[in-house]
Amino acid sequence: MLCQADAGNGKGLICPYHGWVFDSSGRFRGAPVPSAFYKNEMPSEELGLVPMARVDPWAGLVFGSFDADAPPLLESLGAARWYLALALNRTPGGMEVLGPPQRFVMEHNWKVGALNFGGDGPHGPLLHGSVGQLTTGSAGPEVMDALVNSFSPGFSLGNGHAGLVALAAAGTSPWLGFDPALIPLYKETLSPPQADTLSRMLAYVFTVFPHMSVVQIPVGFDPNRKPVCMTVLRTWQPVGPEKTEVWNWFMVDSEASPELKAESLQACTRTFSVAGTFDQDDVEACSGIRRGVRGTISRRQLLRFQTITSAADVELPDFPGPGRAFRDSFTEIGEFDFLVEWRRYTAKA
Repeated sequence: MLCQADAGNGKGLICPYHGWVFDSSGRFRGAPVPSAFYKNEMPSEELGLVPMARVDPWAGLVFGSFDADAPPLLESLGAARWYLALALNRTPGGMEVLGPPQRFVMEHNWKVGALNFGGDGPHGPLLHGSVGQLTTGSAGPEVMDALVNSFSPGFSLGNGHAGLVALAAAGTSPWLGFDPALIPLYKETLSPPQADTLSRMLAYVFTVFPHMSVVQIPVGFDPNRKPVCMTVLRTWQPVGPEKTEVWNWFMVDSEASPELKAESLQACTRTFSVAGTFDQDDVEACSGIRRGVRGTISRRQLLRFQTITSAADVELPDFPGPGRAFRDSFTEIGEFDFLVEWRRYTAKA
């Protein structure tokens, strides 16, 4: 691995094995042995680092691809931009990162994590039931009542992007968990339908195909204090067929007060992190999936998705966002569409 530093600045890169030197643009600049050793025939102009074919920024994030034939970023994101903006591009200053990313390994295939965040509603009440009662119950009766009466559609956006959202019912107080000082900035930056959706949003989990996910929920650990809306961005990095390295960033609106940033950091750390309550639940279940499907008998079985058929034709015509939205989060349609997109890519390869 050429660059083994997690952070910092440098004028170039030096291979720690053979000492070849590259400048910051990736061009080969030299080797520790005389060129005569290579009979003065070293094609230095051909020895640079392989550049990414496409590099595009959006909302403070930088996306890259080595595939020169890949579609442009905005085309690839498509309808996902509407939903991503609710978490990552909702104020003039955008989001900032609270410290370096956490990095930890989970014992499961990378697609399990992406699928879990991209549309697996059925596991929430069972797997996270006790944790949910702790974090939302401690957030106060208003948040708890709002969640109990919330409407939780799943959505599929094409290109493999999918997610779930819990929206407060009509008559519920808006902006639960959000700092009142930031609400004018949300209304200024987002479109009216986006701002209205954000004002009703109680929970939000979303995967951008193939391996980037976002989660946002109001978290409270003291019923005498207002809950804090925490946001986590992560990627699922495959390091083997049965191992995934999670890169986990804690995000907050850049215009937030120092006090809110500190509270948000604490909320993220306690929930979606290497020692977080929700991730402790997920890592146990997802590693169990790995153990369950690797056996001789399990490998002979076909996976079936009958559960999606009951809602596949029940789309919500008045859902404010783009894409296809379905009546509840138990449809698994987003997961299914993710797998269809993955099959399309692998078949093309």
